[in-house]
Amino acid sequence: ALAKAGSSLQDVDALAVEMRALGVQLNTQLGTALLNAYKHVPTMGSPALTQTLASRVDGLLTQLVKQGHANMQTYVLVAAVHAQAGSLPSMQRVLMEAVRARAPPDARALRILSLACEDGGLAGAAVHFMEQATMMKRVHIEAEQRRQGRRGALGR
Repeated sequence: ALAKAGSSLQDVDALAVEMRALGVQLNTQLGTALLNAYKHVPTMGSPALTQTLASRVDGLLTQLVKQGHANMQTYVLVAAVHAQAGSLPSMQRVLMEAVRARAPPDARALRILSLACEDGGLAGAAVHFMEQATMMKRVHIEAEQRRQGRRGALGR
């Protein structure tokens, strides 16, 4: 609900503080929800707010990694925040961490990253991710068609 509403940074921070105060332990789902809420905080073009958001999501990702709760979606959300901020090196760093953690982005995640890059003015990266997503989807469709063909041949 916080993400859809485009809550303020203070609202999302307050929720995170309240969760800690109540002893709520982060897991993959709660961490992803907080990351998504941070991703949707409107920055109004403020470089300071953009930098603060990047710092918050990096810290949250570090916490999720240490607790063993990071997954592809958490890495992609953090990379998307960096992409929206126009920080190609930071986005690439997070994606490399995801690959090392064996949580590389899938086709849907690449489309999300493409849109985030577009929002952050990273046109070249946006095109690259969309091309990669399309290629992955095409490979998946072709593999499915081959499986269907084998099933049809076996049934004859």
